[in-house]
Amino acid sequence: MYVAPYFQMTDADKVLDFIKSNPFGILVASQSNIPLASHIPFWLEEREGSYFLIGHLSIANELASVLEKVDQVLVIFQGSHGYISPSWYEKQNVPTWNYQAVHIYGSAVLLSGPELEAHVKELMNSYESNIPGGRKYEHMTEDYREKELRGIKGFRIKIENVEAAYKLSQNRNEKDHANIIDQLKKSTNPHDHELARSMEENRPLQKQKAGL
Repeated sequence: MYVAPYFQMTDADKVLDFIKSNPFGILVASQSNIPLASHIPFWLEEREGSYFLIGHLSIANELASVLEKVDQVLVIFQGSHGYISPSWYEKQNVPTWNYQAVHIYGSAVLLSGPELEAHVKELMNSYESNIPGGRKYEHMTEDYREKELRGIKGFRIKIENVEAAYKLSQNRNEKDHANIIDQLKKSTNPHDHELARSMEENRPLQKQKAGL
């Protein structure tokens, strides 16, 4: 992913928080030079100083069998984004699009048995805990759990390389930057409001070196 210097996010903690806040990503792998992709939720895990993304796919998904054959995969996470009008600048300019995106590269290892079940249990229980009267993994019968587990393939991706782009008008002067935020807040699109908050939270852009 091309990332202009102004928009590089190199703060490791912010990148990790971003993944946790936007866990629904796109898994990409290539088979015979043909890219395959699936939209799935991921679970971020730390083990002995390294970070991993854990997920699962239906065994009917072609991508599930490809994971066994490739050395590298790509996972894409996207955050708030929106159109930026040239009318919001003090001087003549062109329209653009602000966004947040993180690309993760790494190698995948398949999970099975207790490891796969532990992943599904942790993922389900984490989300169900925020729902009044939510159904925990333990609420399903053992036979039903075993049947469902047979229909999926789990995997763990070790994070080996990170590219993070926070294109949030950091290269604009204070007046233009503030006006863009004001205009986004006036929008009827709730995504624009999220983008405005992201712009406020990331001004100025942090310059620490990523350490994932």
